[in-house]
This record gives sequence, structure tokens and C-alpha cells, in this order.
Amino acid sequence: MEKSKIVSNEQEQIEVLDEYGNKTGRIVARKEAEQKGYFVGAVTCFIINSKNQILIEQRADDGKLDFCSGHKRPNEESKVAMARELEEELGIKKEQYQEHLIFIDYIPLMIGSKKYYVDVYCLKQDIPMEALTLQESEVQNAYYLDEEEIEHLAKNNRFRFSQNITTRNLVQCLKRTLMNTIVKETVQKDRIEGEER
Repeated sequence: MEKSKIVSNEQEQIEVLDEYGNKTGRIVARKEAEQKGYFVGAVTCFIINSKNQILIEQRADDGKLDFCSGHKRPNEESKVAMARELEEELGIKKEQYQEHLIFIDYIPLMIGSKKYYVDVYCLKQDIPMEALTLQESEVQNAYYLDEEEIEHLAKNNRFRFSQNITTRNLVQCLKRTLMNTIVKETVQKDRIEGEER
């Protein structure tokens, strides 16, 4: 992947979505979209290790917690945007995960007055902390937490997203993802053990 050109938040161009998440074709500065409360496209990723812990970022600007996330650029495909954010924020290159990046959901989300339609991805892979290269302007720290810790921190307003229906949407999406991965792993393990018998 080519190294992304660094653009300030105020200069960054972003596509406005309608209230249902459809593209409008209208391109505005990110600052304008945030000030006027336009819906815009974004991506986020649950990076889950073999212990079913999720990688959490601590943001550089406000110290709040978040998953690896970012805005979609105009005409940028969703999976391309997610791959770009993984490399920019955490130094995780596409070659490290290949086909393991899976789209799982599409949900509305609010952070203060900012409105998003978020494409949610899951990356089920062991990525050690020492393999990460944090983007200092965006991420001050990163660590793995389990589901209960994340739910507790979300309830105590430690995450960037608002304490409202959208918070529950994201946490429930995470729970469904974890449940699905556990079920798939159990089925796969049973199948392998059955074949060995």
C-alpha cells in the first residue's frame, strides 16, 4: 500500500451521506461536515486475538478509547479505507492479514454532534503489541481488553462514542462478533476432532 498523504482534519475532504446512509455526491471539508452535523461514511475494526480479547486504542487528542477507526474518503471503497486506517494508525500492513479482514455490519453512530454510518470489520488474528507502530498524532497507546472490560468502560463514558443508543449498537455488534467467532471456532474444533477419531 502506498503511504497515505497526511492531510489536516480541516483540509480533509469527505462525502456527505443522507439520513439513511446513501451517498449524495456532495463533497465538503471534514470540518464543515462536523460543524453542520452531516452524516459521513466511516470504518471501524474489531481486532480480536485467540483469547477473544479486542485491541483498543487510546486516542492522542482526548485520551478516550476507541477501536481502529477512520473516515472514508470520497469514492474510496470501504475495505480499502479500513486497510488504510489499519496501516496508518497501527502499522498493520495488508500482507499481515490478507483475507482475514471480514465485513460484519453497517451501523449509525454518533460522537457528540458528529454523525456517521460505520462499516464494521472484524480481524480475527493474533497481532502482538510489539508488532504495532502507533501513529503518534492519532494514537497514544493500545492494548487488548476482554468483552466485560470494554462494556464496563463504555458504560463509564471512557469511549469516544456517546452514551446513547449508538453506544449499545456498537457494543452489541461487538458481542455478536465475539459470539460468532467462538461458535465458529467450536464447530471447527469439533469437526477436526471428529475427523481425527
